[in-house]
Amino acid sequence: MAEAKLKELYQQNLRKMDDLTEKQQNILKAALSLFAEQGFEATTSSQIAKRAGVAVGSVYQHFHNKRELLMAVLTPLTKSVFSQAADQFIDKTLAKKYDSLEQFLRALIADRMLFISDNRDEFKIMLGQLLSDSSLGPEINKAFNDQLKATTIPIIEHFKKEGMMVDYPSDVIVQFVFDYSCKLISVERLQM
Repeated sequence: MAEAKLKELYQQNLRKMDDLTEKQQNILKAALSLFAEQGFEATTSSQIAKRAGVAVGSVYQHFHNKRELLMAVLTPLTKSVFSQAADQFIDKTLAKKYDSLEQFLRALIADRMLFISDNRDEFKIMLGQLLSDSSLGPEINKAFNDQLKATTIPIIEHFKKEGMMVDYPSDVIVQFVFDYSCKLISVERLQM
């Protein structure tokens, strides 16, 4: 099963949100695209309205200011969209057999780098906002940590069950795997 792009999952989630009108969904989709293309600060409400096919007043009628609009864009992305992407990743990753932890980590790193590349617009928005607005850090950090736990803990439990990993506490193993992955990335960069 191919992993869906975040933008596709985002749009699917917007359609499922009963409390959003079609106009609000269009505003959120337009804002996501424009924030990714131009950055949050450079994007104006009139640009969002034009792309969404609504009047500028509609943007402010539904979202009181640009910060509220940004949070409305990021909330589905960080909550349900990342969770769905994590579920797809787990299904795709665990469907394969790995002969060693190193083989798994190499596949994991390559897969996640491709995932980030395929979803660069969404990551660009989140990272840009993290760098310019430290108050978003805890919210995005929580979503990232939740996704990390959702993706790694089941995989670790799978490796423990298969006898490919020692039966240590999963949080200790996550830290070790993270440190080991960072070292693998560093070594591969040096070899390039």
